[in-house]
Amino acid sequence: MASWGGFGFQEGGITDLPLEAAPDQQVAMAPPPAEMMPPEAQMGMEDPMGAEGQMENQAIDQLIEQTMMAVLGELPPEQAEIVVAEFIDQFGEEAFQMLREQALQMAAPGAQTTGLIEGQGGGMDDQIPGMIGSQQPVAVSPGEFIVPADVVSGLGDGSSDAGAAKLDGMMDEVRMAKTGGIMQPGRISNRVLPV
Repeated sequence: MASWGGFGFQEGGITDLPLEAAPDQQVAMAPPPAEMMPPEAQMGMEDPMGAEGQMENQAIDQLIEQTMMAVLGELPPEQAEIVVAEFIDQFGEEAFQMLREQALQMAAPGAQTTGLIEGQGGGMDDQIPGMIGSQQPVAVSPGEFIVPADVVSGLGDGSSDAGAAKLDGMMDEVRMAKTGGIMQPGRISNRVLPV
């Protein structure tokens, strides 16, 4: 699936992409398949990737698969954090965000996956469908905000639980300052609004 030379994302899966070489670099071409070479050239040929290269590609494929499972909530939180951190170490934050988006879109095509929720309805309607991971449906409202797991973990210095506690504390402080209590205010009755 992935190759050490690079990988890309498209609908339906992760695909191999060649790396673009800088103008001052030469690109080595892979040798043609052995069956296309004359018999004398095939003598003593080894697998061009070798066992080590194949094992490396299998490890990359496994890391990509585990990262998608982590994004979809199919791994225990502690293991998911380790897998995501390893993926980011190897491929970077941008590649992780691309993989995350692809995994979430596979679980709930067209769903908003981060940031401010937009759509029809009021702020307490909970009519915009989505998914938590790959198995738990959720309904959200316009005006709500999705915070990606890596940001929640970052707020907690690597701990999602600590990050969530900070976000909960922030919500309580805002509500306390605005309404004098920590509970979400109820819906305003239509009787209060002018007709």
